[in-house]
Amino acid sequence: MDQRKEPRVAVRAPITVTLLGLAGEPSMPGCILNMSASGLCISVPRPIPCGVALKVENRSTLMLGEVIRCAFIEGRYEAALSISHTLTNLDDLRQLNRAVWREGLRRQAEDSGVETRSRS
Repeated sequence: MDQRKEPRVAVRAPITVTLLGLAGEPSMPGCILNMSASGLCISVPRPIPCGVALKVENRSTLMLGEVIRCAFIEGRYEAALSISHTLTNLDDLRQLNRAVWREGLRRQAEDSGVETRSRS
């Protein structure tokens, strides 16, 4: 019997998985297989211990969570994750960060009397 409380949506999206707080090779490639409002099922090349905190990211999203299950299924490791935090629109955040940085440099240069050129 399926005990899920939330519907799952099938997804095939490449990700980078970073294990937090473990020594060794903390990052590995992976793929989101499906997701719900508070969880993910991912495919990874090696097992991840239950209870490990991790970061899952792609170009525009960063998620933090914990492994609640990991098993070898059909030739790959599948890990079920409980997601606690999600940041989206990272491209917009990067653009804003660059704009703020450039503005800070411009003001610093004005204060010190140095001329600057804008690099876009």
